[in-house]
Amino acid sequence: MILKTSNIIVPIHVEALCVNSKLQGETFLGPSADFKMLPKKSRDGASWLNGPYLAEAIEKFPQIPLEKGIHLHWALPDVITQGTVSETQDLAFPAAPNRWLVTRIYTSYKNPEKPINHIQSWVVESDYVMLNSSENFPTTFPCDTESQFHLFLGKVYSLMDWIKRDQTDRNYLKIQTGKDLTSIGYGNVNFSSYYPNCRNVFGFYDSLIESFEIPDFDPGSNQISYVINGWYENPEDDILNLYASRPEDLKWKFNEDYPARTICSGTAQNVIWDNNKDYNEIDQQSDLKVTIGNNDIECLSALFASDQGKHSNAVEYQLNALQLGILNKLAGESDLPAKLEEELHTKAFDVAKGGNIWEVVKKAKTETSLHSESATEVSLSEIAASLLNELNLLQYEYDKARNQLESLRESLYMDWYRSMLLQYLPDKSGAKSALSEEDTNDLLSNLQDYIATSQDSLLTNFVKEIGNYQYDPKTFICSTTSDPASLAQRIVNKWKALDQELAKGSMEYRIQLSNSPSYFRPKDPVILLSGDAASPSIRYGYDHTFDESGKLPCRKRNELLQHLTHKNTSLMFNIDDLSLEDTYEQLPLWDDIALILTEAFIADLNQSTFIAFCLYKKSETNSSVSFSELAKALQDFQTNLLRQNSIESSEFAVQGILPIMPLAINIWQSNPSSPLFLYWEVEYHPVQRLISGDHTSYAKDLISGNFLLDQFNVDFNARNDIPLGDYQKYSGTVMLTPHGFIDLKAALTQYLQESNDEELSELLKNAHFAPLLSQSLGGFHDALIMQHESIQMQVKDPQEPLPVYQNFVNSVAENVNNYLSTNPLPQNDFNPIRGGFANVSTLKLIDIFGKERILPTDPDHLIKSENLTVNTGNPNVDRLIYLPPRLSQHARLLFRWISANNDRIESNDHPASSPICGWVIPDLLYEGLFFYDYDGSPLGIINLINDRSVTRWTSFPQEGKNVLPLGSIADQINDIKKSVKNVHLLNFILSVFPIDDKESSLSRSAHFLDQLFNSINKSAGTIIPANTNEENNLALLMGRPLALVRASLDLELKGLPAHELSWATLQEETQNDPKQIRNTRGFTEVKFPVHLGDLTQVTDGLVGFFKGTENNTDYGTFFSPAAQDHQDIVKQPNDSTIMLTSDPLAATSYLTLLIDPRVNIHVTTGILPVGSISVPPDQFETALRKLQLAFPVHPILSAKFSVAIYKPLIPGYTWKWMFAKEGTWKSEPEIIKPSTVAEMGYTPQSVKEGWLILTPDSE
Repeated sequence: MILKTSNIIVPIHVEALCVNSKLQGETFLGPSADFKMLPKKSRDGASWLNGPYLAEAIEKFPQIPLEKGIHLHWALPDVITQGTVSETQDLAFPAAPNRWLVTRIYTSYKNPEKPINHIQSWVVESDYVMLNSSENFPTTFPCDTESQFHLFLGKVYSLMDWIKRDQTDRNYLKIQTGKDLTSIGYGNVNFSSYYPNCRNVFGFYDSLIESFEIPDFDPGSNQISYVINGWYENPEDDILNLYASRPEDLKWKFNEDYPARTICSGTAQNVIWDNNKDYNEIDQQSDLKVTIGNNDIECLSALFASDQGKHSNAVEYQLNALQLGILNKLAGESDLPAKLEEELHTKAFDVAKGGNIWEVVKKAKTETSLHSESATEVSLSEIAASLLNELNLLQYEYDKARNQLESLRESLYMDWYRSMLLQYLPDKSGAKSALSEEDTNDLLSNLQDYIATSQDSLLTNFVKEIGNYQYDPKTFICSTTSDPASLAQRIVNKWKALDQELAKGSMEYRIQLSNSPSYFRPKDPVILLSGDAASPSIRYGYDHTFDESGKLPCRKRNELLQHLTHKNTSLMFNIDDLSLEDTYEQLPLWDDIALILTEAFIADLNQSTFIAFCLYKKSETNSSVSFSELAKALQDFQTNLLRQNSIESSEFAVQGILPIMPLAINIWQSNPSSPLFLYWEVEYHPVQRLISGDHTSYAKDLISGNFLLDQFNVDFNARNDIPLGDYQKYSGTVMLTPHGFIDLKAALTQYLQESNDEELSELLKNAHFAPLLSQSLGGFHDALIMQHESIQMQVKDPQEPLPVYQNFVNSVAENVNNYLSTNPLPQNDFNPIRGGFANVSTLKLIDIFGKERILPTDPDHLIKSENLTVNTGNPNVDRLIYLPPRLSQHARLLFRWISANNDRIESNDHPASSPICGWVIPDLLYEGLFFYDYDGSPLGIINLINDRSVTRWTSFPQEGKNVLPLGSIADQINDIKKSVKNVHLLNFILSVFPIDDKESSLSRSAHFLDQLFNSINKSAGTIIPANTNEENNLALLMGRPLALVRASLDLELKGLPAHELSWATLQEETQNDPKQIRNTRGFTEVKFPVHLGDLTQVTDGLVGFFKGTENNTDYGTFFSPAAQDHQDIVKQPNDSTIMLTSDPLAATSYLTLLIDPRVNIHVTTGILPVGSISVPPDQFETALRKLQLAFPVHPILSAKFSVAIYKPLIPGYTWKWMFAKEGTWKSEPEIIKPSTVAEMGYTPQSVKEGWLILTPDSE
């Protein structure tokens, strides 16, 4: 049990905004979401007023004037603003303090020797809720009541009124809704950080009525300070209780025992109120720089590189590598430049879960570790492997169907939303301008019928067909209660069958879920602001920076500044000197708050005269005390206290420690400039703009006609003649976050301690590490597909009470099933494929009080990362932001191994499902190719004879097998067909071999082998597996073993293709069958190039490939990145070699690849991160260990009864002599080393010929 003693005082930051007559005329922005225009019943209850129950009815950042006076806003401690993920995966936020005492200390120094303090306090009840409010700009909170769909949150009392309030009042948030007040309010992450969102909740407006009424008010002789103290009305809600069992996670530093209650406290000192002052901020934009990139890393590198002149690209490259942690390795590893490009490219994408795959693993000795043994250690029976493949095929269909279901729900919501716009907001939504009044009415009627039909014919039945299963990762049990015919039930049935099959074996296995390949979507471009105007506020996210422990320093009551005593007279300043009303003593936690108020005077330099006056009054009987000397000494003491945190003084003594500055004490200088949001507008120029209603579709060659994907790059380059089309504007408002430039400075400093890089050293010396703020242009890619991410309301329409209609609404709500992510933007253009150029036309900073500041956006001064820069030679294009091609919705490239024997079986843990069709080894002595079966068994050799003009097949010499005569082409083909069982290996060999003895066929075969051999040799120089050094002894005899493998390629969208949401298209769609595919404007037929392999990486194992479709591979042309130019059979692949579309019905591309299986095979699309796959080692290591080599030995003269021939010593291998005898291959295991000196004597000699066989010792 934790002993709880005294309360804890937690520092918070308080900010003050002065709005006088001059500033009152300026416009501020209101709340990020104002709910008061949601439906509300009329006073007589007979009708509904306001707009529909839609996000469209929620006002976002409306322009408002702020009232004259001082506006206060306080921040909450970081730990109260941070959510935690519960066991149910829900994000939960702790309750926030809901009672706040706001105390204004108003001091007049008209008579310097007799300062007067006016102290007034209010209490803010943050969680009080009301149906109506008399406030000008009250805080609204969405909530269903009988008469309206919002409440007003927060109430302010004078201290006296609060003490006398009706304590039986039950109008509080938790009582009315069952929910605590948290930092995110109704679910908005910026609820508590933005004053217009939380006035009278975590903010306060002081009208300063007294100052307006004081004649000849002199700002110079008056000062105002505010002290804020907050606590939990119900001690059980206190955050201390939440962390009582894990106090380290609280991240608060305190002494002694665990605290009992929390008091959040902060002060804004010396707020200068002047009705004639110009409060507009000093211009801080002169040094402001704006940078744009794909991500934070690119932005930061481009920003610092921009100061380096002509070498900026090289510096940007180095800084990117530094931030990715690989700069110090670049010089030593040849692959790293390519890996850097890949990593940067990957970081330009967001990731979404791709679904699941099932795998079989050995049970751990103890089931405490889920992954103690990997699936690659398992070799399944044929039946189990077949069941596993069937289970994964069902899982793939299930995941695909679930994604399609989400797409259907999204489409239903988009249709429902547009029906509401038609019914209630035809003007605002653009429907009236796009359609005639008659068409608008017809569309509304048709759309509701369309929705009803689509629900019945698609969603309702589809949900049943899919079902839902449960998998327990602790017990590894799969179960369902879905319909017997559902996909979910079929998965469970197949899982049970596999489980039962595995139980028959001697090993103990389990079946578990793993992640399948992820989907990717381009990140919205990132804007980085640098300069004083981008200074982040310390009020959020910096609690860990005030102490080296990483914890926020807090204090107990005995650590507050108190007992300020004049040593010579023993006179003490205390709470009694403030002459407070007796009502203060009725406040909760008054003993602590009294000391906090006293400390507010002790820690305020401007109160030195007032404190001196209080002490002087007490010393009237002591004539030795001089008021002026006392005031001067006290001011010196306070200066030393505040600036050096020292309580040592010859004249004064004080107990306690100073609170954290400038967090707990904000010494006000001017109206704050604490940027919180960034408003952006972007002009996007697509290379092909689709106008709503014009019935045009995307050009299928949209990508290849305007962009080029070079085989040495990971992304597209724009062609020089790329058009600059018309633009459409997109806009949004995003919350800014501080950027970790300090991390870059530290990393750069550390790197330079180990390196002599003069350029980076100069950069570090000259760089101005200005404040930085950054954020993505959130919602940009949503807007491209005509969607807007914002607060969404549940499907509901209270304004039409007819039961039939309400049944329809309830049905829609049930089928939408809480899909509430985005709403349609029918007036936008449809851009499911991004590709073109952009210009940031408007940027505005919005501070915590809603004040806007316009930022410069001249494209010629915008700093662009290298990856968003283009050089076409057209200055009108090159000055813009380059946006290379991307799909605007989530997609993935499925690059999968498939069974060498069956294209429909994906490679799994059964050996027979291996993708390996066979093996090829180059014969460097005779310029030919050795061929082997998938398990390493030798088959034969093809090499060039007759001056390289003819190819010949020779069966591999094997003891006991018949020696086949050389024979005709037809005989050799028959032997090949008898020897080779795998159809793909067979077709590969036959493609190299002539089909007959005609000259053209012989010539083509010779050319093919020659080109193939050269391509393999050239590729060998670019592939360096990790164990290359072990092969050096064999390098002069043979090339590396290469596997012939099968793979497939699919470009797959997540869910259904995005479709156009315009009014014109909707009008056409509602006249069709809802089962028809929605209008995609043909974007799924646009072709995207795919490049296999990467010659720039020594860890890429591709030699080349044949392409085709299922059961129909074209072995007539071999594509190899290492091929020479202008060859006719072995060709270099280009952008058109492999092209995929995102059409869900498109055929899978099947490939036969020749690879070094010990390294990865990379695949590049530009529109997605670079992918790679590798063959599991257990599927090829055994075969590699048994590969034999055979070298023909032409007639030699040797001893009659032995073989004497030179054989190189190769560790791990044994030589043997193979020769033909009586039509059968025989072996001579002993080979004598020939003598190197002349000898006397006679040994019978004979002429011999045969083969030297090199066999691994394991064989």
